[in-house]
Amino acid sequence: MTCWFPVGGPLKKDYVFHATADAPSRGGKAEIVIHERDSSQPNPRGPKAFVIAIQPTGDSSANLTAENRKMPNPFAAAMTDDISRWAKGTDGCATTSPTPGWIPAPPETANAVQPVKKSKDQKPKVKAAQAKPAQQP
Repeated sequence: MTCWFPVGGPLKKDYVFHATADAPSRGGKAEIVIHERDSSQPNPRGPKAFVIAIQPTGDSSANLTAENRKMPNPFAAAMTDDISRWAKGTDGCATTSPTPGWIPAPPETANAVQPVKKSKDQKPKVKAAQAKPAQQP
C-alpha cells in the first residue's frame, strides 16, 4: 500500500490486488496477485498482471517467487527489486524509477507533535498523531 497502491500511486488507477494466505497449520502458503483493473465488472479483477508467491520451506524460511505476466517491464523491474529487498528484511520503496510517479514522496512527520502558540488563558493544542501504515505492496 505504501509503494505500489497509495492514493495517486503508480498502480492504483489501472490495477487492483488480491492476497490469500493459508494458516500455518495448513502450510502457510501465501499469494499476492495484481490484476489489471476491469471497471466494467462488479469485481474489478481483470487478467493477472503480476504474481508473488510465498511457499514456506521450514519454520523460518520460505521460497519467494515473483512472476510478471502482463505488467509493463519498468513496473515489473521496480516491483521485483522491492520484493527482493523486502525478502532480505530491508524496508522502503524503489529508489530509482524509469516511470514518473513511481517513487513515493518522503514520509511526512505525521507522528511528530507540532508545537502551538498559546495565549494567556488557553491550554496548548496538540494535533493527534496518525498511525503509519505497515510496509506493503
